[in-house]
Amino acid sequence: KSYGGHYIVKEGAPISKYGGYSKTSWSNSGGYGDGGYNKPLKYTGYGHHLAKGRCSERLMAPMNSHLKCIDQNSCTATCLASYTFPTGESEINVICHEGRWVIQGTYDTTIPSCSPVCLPSCENGGVCSSPNLCFCSGNFYGR
Repeated sequence: KSYGGHYIVKEGAPISKYGGYSKTSWSNSGGYGDGGYNKPLKYTGYGHHLAKGRCSERLMAPMNSHLKCIDQNSCTATCLASYTFPTGESEINVICHEGRWVIQGTYDTTIPSCSPVCLPSCENGGVCSSPNLCFCSGNFYGR
């Protein structure tokens, strides 16, 4: 059931489906309690509603980016200036799901590197090797 954009799992639901959380007692304030402390279960994603869980491996920043982690389960990777992810975005959110880092809203565990952007784009088979610098192929030359 959705509460303010987050999904709450009812007590007794299969534990493996929700990232291994311990469900001891339901609290009316939106979570499960353990020893008097509320531990809300929050779900994110675009139709997938992935449970956040603890990842044992440290998340490394993708190439040509920096990483800012909000907590042990949620980080944002931001590309350096003049770099983007393959989707054209300069920022992606990564969450821990069932012990593995995934791109938020997907089950994709491959976190891509940021690639340089060339404006205008490289032509005639050229490859953008660093921001606004094309590596030309064959008998071509230029910027």
